Amino acid sequence: MATKIGSSGRPVLGVDLRILAPAGGFDDEAPPGETGEIVISGPSLSIGYWKDPELTRQKFRDGWWRSGDLGRLDDDNYLWVSGRIDNVINSGGIKVSGEEIEHALLVHPAIAQCAVVGQPDAKLGQRIEAYVVARGTPPDGDELGRFLREQRHLAGFKIPKAFHRLDALPTGPTGKLFRRALRQVGRDGHLSSDDRPDDTDLL
Repeated sequence: MATKIGSSGRPVLGVDLRILAPAGGFDDEAPPGETGEIVISGPSLSIGYWKDPELTRQKFRDGWWRSGDLGRLDDDNYLWVSGRIDNVINSGGIKVSGEEIEHALLVHPAIAQCAVVGQPDAKLGQRIEAYVVARGTPPDGDELGRFLREQRHLAGFKIPKAFHRLDALPTGPTGKLFRRALRQVGRDGHLSSDDRPDDTDLL
């Protein structure tokens, strides 16, 4: 069978993979086909985190490692990765994947980069906010909201409550997106990254 476009493929020889209920323990496997946390076992797996026994206890057990990635296995045992557990936003009791909204925003021709995070909210627990890097003149928040609803068919509760314009997204030492810096924007209005501009105008 040909590789399925968009999937991560099947586990390689010698590697075992399971899908756990996101909030469950090591024994709480998700039903077949459902999305949950990807858990891996194999000969090349580390035995723990360097000088962090508590995190090792949480993430490792009996040769298995909880990756923190969300995904599902289809009927042909192909893995489909959908995001990170730490970017699941609990807004008003409804859990929303930040990556799902990001993928929808990136289809807009004026959006070069984006990130979606949950910010503290007294009423909702967390509110959904988006941070965008535009190509040329940035679209306003109303236009982006309409695009997500009408063109990408996102439910109303998934539409960000605010869109912020940035010149660049903050990244860590490895070049990966530094979401924690974006979450800090909602608290004090500044990016907690020395090498990124402090441009967070509300669209």
